[in-house]
Amino acid sequence: MPVYQDKKTKKWLFRTYVDDIYGNHKQFERKGFATKKEAINAEISFKLADRSEISNMTFYELWLKYIEYKKLQLKSQSLRSVKSRFTNYILPYFKDYKLNKINSSIYIKWQIEIEKKDLNTNIMLVYMGLCLIY
Repeated sequence: MPVYQDKKTKKWLFRTYVDDIYGNHKQFERKGFATKKEAINAEISFKLADRSEISNMTFYELWLKYIEYKKLQLKSQSLRSVKSRFTNYILPYFKDYKLNKINSSIYIKWQIEIEKKDLNTNIMLVYMGLCLIY
């Protein structure tokens, strides 16, 4: 575990790498720990907290956070349109899935269902992508 002592302040810090939702490797650094043990424990809890939030969150929980965010950005008619498309075409399929369990095969099955209904898959893909980017 990369734990270091700052030579100027004599405080401890940790540096760790975490993969974001796009698979990019990002470095995080936290400073100001009085002891080495505190820095190690903080690093462990940082890594566990990052993973547990996503692994325990369902698609529906993400949707609720996303719609709260979008309320601030969209006019009422646009918000109604987004809500309608999500509740009719996306949520019925993905609602109970955990985010870390949604993979390409599940996504492709959903796409096939949308195409069978003769719906415009491009619009649905845009909405799905916007929610996951959030």
